[in-house]
Amino acid sequence: MAKQANIGGRLDKISNLPDKVLCHIISFLPMKEAVRTCILSTRWRYLFASMTRLHLDDDQFRPRHHQTPPPSVNSFMNFVDRLFFFSSKASLECFGLNFSKRSGIDSSRIYGWICAALWRGVKELDLLFLRFEDHQLMLPSILFTNCKSLVTLKLAMNYSFMNVPSGACFPNLKNLCVTNIKFTDDDTVQRLISSCLVLEDLVIDECRFEKISVLNICTPSVKRLELKMPTQEAIVLAFQNLAELKIIENLEHDDDFDWRGMWLVELLKWSPNLQKLDFTLEGYAQSGVWHRFEKVPSCLLFQLKEIVLYSYDGRWAFELIKYFLKNARVLKNLKIDTNKQNAKQQLRWYYWGCPTSWTSYGLVTSQFGDIIVPFDGDTETFQEYLKSYFGFEHDFLGVVAAIEATLDPILSLHAILGTSDHQTMRIVSTIKHQEVIILIDSGSSHNFIDKETAKKIGWKTHQITGVGVKVANGHELWAKDICYEVPWEAQGLIQCTTFMLLPLSGCDMVLGVKWLVTLGPILWDFSKLTMQFHIAQIQHCLKGL
Repeated sequence: MAKQANIGGRLDKISNLPDKVLCHIISFLPMKEAVRTCILSTRWRYLFASMTRLHLDDDQFRPRHHQTPPPSVNSFMNFVDRLFFFSSKASLECFGLNFSKRSGIDSSRIYGWICAALWRGVKELDLLFLRFEDHQLMLPSILFTNCKSLVTLKLAMNYSFMNVPSGACFPNLKNLCVTNIKFTDDDTVQRLISSCLVLEDLVIDECRFEKISVLNICTPSVKRLELKMPTQEAIVLAFQNLAELKIIENLEHDDDFDWRGMWLVELLKWSPNLQKLDFTLEGYAQSGVWHRFEKVPSCLLFQLKEIVLYSYDGRWAFELIKYFLKNARVLKNLKIDTNKQNAKQQLRWYYWGCPTSWTSYGLVTSQFGDIIVPFDGDTETFQEYLKSYFGFEHDFLGVVAAIEATLDPILSLHAILGTSDHQTMRIVSTIKHQEVIILIDSGSSHNFIDKETAKKIGWKTHQITGVGVKVANGHELWAKDICYEVPWEAQGLIQCTTFMLLPLSGCDMVLGVKWLVTLGPILWDFSKLTMQFHIAQIQHCLKGL
């Protein structure tokens, strides 16, 4: 610890910090500025040499306005040489090289810098060569054969050829991102991927595969895969533990492979543990008669919880929606986004599902509060609308959809009049010695409590800016008070919920869709008036009146 110093009559508290803390602070500076801290005082003279994160960017040496003479490429290379010469022998957390502004870098110097970082046990290596002119750039063999410390490797090589030796091995590499690299044969790709024994995150971005008609990407440990590649005739994917998949601008239109959407079904079939699917596709024909495929991929039945589809493309997208809603049994969020000019195609649709063992549900809304096609709330329910629009053959047992928080709250007539139908269930509870009739109502968007009931229970209320609540009969009520996260209990279920205050006559409390979607999959039995669900692996069963 250095002695406290006085600067201009003020105590220099920063210089009094431990070396490790100071090194962490200057690591956020551009490397050139971090080195310049050595002139501040003798206390700072060699701190930069102990930094464990080195990011070297040639942009820091590009000519500035009216700078004469402009800095040369040699000045950058000499700077890096001196940096490694003065640096300590401590292990490196991260080493990054970025050549995006200048060309003419000596490849032998690059070779030496990478070796120096590897000998210091670097954990993250980020190499970006966007302006490198030598398309035969050779990476050090030690990178592939003797690099036990590396956990993250990012390579962007301006379409240089990748040469992977036969003995390549990355025993601890978990994250691999390759960008703008040329692969000459399938064996090279396989050697690279198979050498990563514990790989979890794989990104292949705009790489070229010469003389490769079928690209095989198979590794059991990968959990997240992102593909953004030029046209490839065929891709074979096999991942036993894949949890997230993102495909961008990939796959040439192939009538044989794309017929009826076969390519996506095949892809899902080989990803049994997929939990999130995120992909962008454009220009596909109106194909996808999904019901002709008898066997549903297991990931849809048991694992897939979130799907994001970009670039909506007409009827094909609707066929895809129907397939997912019918077969994705544990799906929680299906988002379809588009940037096309047509007004309907600009809508963002959110489908939230809580499927039972036989059905899937969805409430179709957009971020603008619109429905895909005109919806007449006086003549049909949302379930009836979905059934007529999407052509589902089975009955809907209840709404299991979440309305976006930005949409206007909705209160059903059942909550006002106290009537019941197949969308509601009434239960009784005692809260602070006060008997409360609770209406579980899938026709109401939010949670509500009667003003007088909240007062009798003694819940603390907070004033809010008036929120308009639409009633199904066309009227509008204004909620000006709210109870935040108040505790309540019913039939052994203990919850904390936020309620809006309104004058209710048909019941004391309404639990709407905002509460229903927090329960996960729900099994309704309207003949017995029961609903079953699990919270923290504990089964709950509520019995209606």
